[in-house]
Amino acid sequence: MAEETQPYKTYRLVLDFEVWVNDEILAPYADEEELDEEEHQQLTAQRRLLQAILADKQGIYEELLRKRVLEEAECALDEEMKDRLLLRNVPDKVLLEPLIERLPQAERLYLLQAIEDDTFEQVAGEAIYSVGVEVAGVSLSEVESEQEP
Repeated sequence: MAEETQPYKTYRLVLDFEVWVNDEILAPYADEEELDEEEHQQLTAQRRLLQAILADKQGIYEELLRKRVLEEAECALDEEMKDRLLLRNVPDKVLLEPLIERLPQAERLYLLQAIEDDTFEQVAGEAIYSVGVEVAGVSLSEVESEQEP
């Protein structure tokens, strides 16, 4: 008598995420006049970059949001799946370069120098990590499948 195999099952995992942007950096700080020249230059560059991100019409803002969501869901996704879900699976400095190129000269040069010095994340961190993400819900359900493994 032939052994009967269990049918192949497929499950769908759905993760819901809440995404927000912290734009507090755009408002003047009470102690802003106490910043030294380097700190003031960094703050100005971060503000201009965040403004450019929020005003983006090329899909870079949406891609940055998707990237942050996938970083939060990292435990459930391997690199191949991330590549399928992102339009451009590239570092932030590469993703944001078209926006940086349109900034005023002082901020553009400052951020491009940070990219060259490999300090972009430290220099532009307030702007590029202003996107917050957290899991808002999760569901797991079996789905019909006629495929065998």
